[in-house]
Amino acid sequence: MLLAYGRPAVDSDLPTRLPGAVMIFMIRSTEAVVWMSLIAVTIFSWALGVQHGSTVVGHNTASLMVIALAVLKLRFVGLYFMEIRRTPLALRASFEAYCAFLLALLSSMFLFG
Repeated sequence: MLLAYGRPAVDSDLPTRLPGAVMIFMIRSTEAVVWMSLIAVTIFSWALGVQHGSTVVGHNTASLMVIALAVLKLRFVGLYFMEIRRTPLALRASFEAYCAFLLALLSSMFLFG
């Protein structure tokens, strides 16, 4: 590798099993909770998309909910995995405004387009 010329590709060998404390820390971290929430929201939006013809919610309501959930997932990915929540206020505000604008644009395109 170019960055590790003459050295191993990783700093040290990884153990075959991670200690229990490390695994518990990884599960309880904020990013892990957000990741599991993203998986749950993805499954829920898939279920909404598959069942959009049911009598519980109509086609328009289910479609708008899927759009809103997609923008919510975008927001969580940006904040927690792209570290936008720790950036200066102007960058975070512009990202939040982008998410709100995107939600309004996609919803209005669906409803009126």
